[in-house]
Amino acid sequence: MARLPTLSNLGELDVVYKYHESMEGRPELKNPQQVVDVLKHVFDTQKMGLQEQLVVIYLNRQNRVIGTCNMFKGSHSSIVIDMRLILGAAIKIMASGIIVSHNHPSGNLKSSNEDRVFTKRLASAASLVDMKLIDHLIVTPDFKYASILEDQDPDH
Repeated sequence: MARLPTLSNLGELDVVYKYHESMEGRPELKNPQQVVDVLKHVFDTQKMGLQEQLVVIYLNRQNRVIGTCNMFKGSHSSIVIDMRLILGAAIKIMASGIIVSHNHPSGNLKSSNEDRVFTKRLASAASLVDMKLIDHLIVTPDFKYASILEDQDPDH
């Protein structure tokens, strides 16, 4: 007969996050061009014309960069994204805002229906944990960009 666990043999959870340097020296993102300047350091630029990538930028309340992650890579025309990984990392580091960006290897800046659906779902999920999806940028291999959120909501 199986023995039931007791409190003495359960694992203990302790969540911490320590900055390795001051937040004051990190970029404060106020406009899309500043976001693109950060993205140039996060995307695998040698594969921008070859495969789709999704990059996430995590921000504090002052829109200073807490961290970045080139989180997913796909094929030439699609990518599989797990929203739980994006939000799980955001929760762990207590991000207040998220900016996501993915590239279109073709150079086309027009968002697909899948891009728009994902953006709405991520914005909704983030709001449930008091976070904001600040933007979702599509970038080309030469770093021209378009905002999916601005296309969906011109008052954004």
